[in-house]
Amino acid sequence: MSVEVQTNNSKVVFHSGVIDELVISHLGDQIRERFADAPKTNRKLFSIFMELTQNIFFYSAEKITDSDSEKRIGSVSITEEEEQYTIQCSNLVEQQYAGELEESCATIKGMDKEALRKYKREQRGKPQGERSKGAGIGLIQVAILSENNLQASIVPENEDFSRYSLDIKVEKIVEDQ
Repeated sequence: MSVEVQTNNSKVVFHSGVIDELVISHLGDQIRERFADAPKTNRKLFSIFMELTQNIFFYSAEKITDSDSEKRIGSVSITEEEEQYTIQCSNLVEQQYAGELEESCATIKGMDKEALRKYKREQRGKPQGERSKGAGIGLIQVAILSENNLQASIVPENEDFSRYSLDIKVEKIVEDQ
């Protein structure tokens, strides 16, 4: 389900459900269209959105499987507020990976921009884990783009799964006219 609504002067783009290539493309088009007159904002929000939705696409533990495909489930939203944008995402993770994810988030949260850039370079040079679909730098890139203005939470849902949620604040950019 994808929705775009106006609430209390805040523009909200929201999707909850299957995150596949079509949904990512559709929501990405909405972001590009909405921020067409603000190229810096557009690039920043679009880049963060892509990192987050790709993480859901590749790693969400909640999925629908049919005869020829597996589709991952999660949610993502972008809210425009007076002085900032808030990007939120949420999906289930397997309990066995929750601690590793929590540790990674805590490590990143304690870094300034230069330390994040150095850490990103270091991670690129490391071998990929068995579950990794990339160099494991997506969350680091989100932290860099948001100037490390992110909050992560991992809340157990049951003995098998935890709910992983990210809340990213992006200060509004004054665009050159």
